[in-house]
Amino acid sequence: MIIFLPSNPQTYNPQAFVFSSLFVCLGIGLLLAAQFLIPPVSQDRRRRWLIASARHELGLVLSRSDRRYAPEEAMFRDAVRIGQIASAGGTDPRHRTAVEEALSYFDQAAAIRLCDAKLTQLADDPTDSPLASLTAEARTALVVRDAHRIRASARSLREAAPGDESLAIATSAALLLAGAVIEAAPSQAADGPAENGS
Repeated sequence: MIIFLPSNPQTYNPQAFVFSSLFVCLGIGLLLAAQFLIPPVSQDRRRRWLIASARHELGLVLSRSDRRYAPEEAMFRDAVRIGQIASAGGTDPRHRTAVEEALSYFDQAAAIRLCDAKLTQLADDPTDSPLASLTAEARTALVVRDAHRIRASARSLREAAPGDESLAIATSAALLLAGAVIEAAPSQAADGPAENGS
């Protein structure tokens, strides 16, 4: 199409036309040959790759320095990946277990992202400087995904919050939810970040 656009006037050089036509036809031929000669990835292997990617991303959810997406946008991306994992079912009877594992990874990542956003807001609030050490402690508990420490941090944050501080209360509630999600995760999905490198 680029060759025949009005903004691309053709020179009347037959050699240039033959070369451009030859390379266009050669590119199409190579693409067609690649589709026939290179076998597609099996559904089971594709599902394993997607789950390994979800496991790896869960281990890095708080250590990333380039948080390009808001927590809600990242959850939307995770929902798309859940659809990809569910559609890569194949005939393997372990498919349901794999989907549940992936859902657990995405649930934990979503809860951790929301907590991190609340903790960042709380740490940036100049009126809540006494809560800075508690937010750092809560963030450390989130990194290691220790449900008991997360719930303890939520209680400490709630008790240290002055009166009706809505941001501290919301952060404490988000931490309690994250602790419950992490504790409810299956054993392979709840292991700490040390396993995520495998």
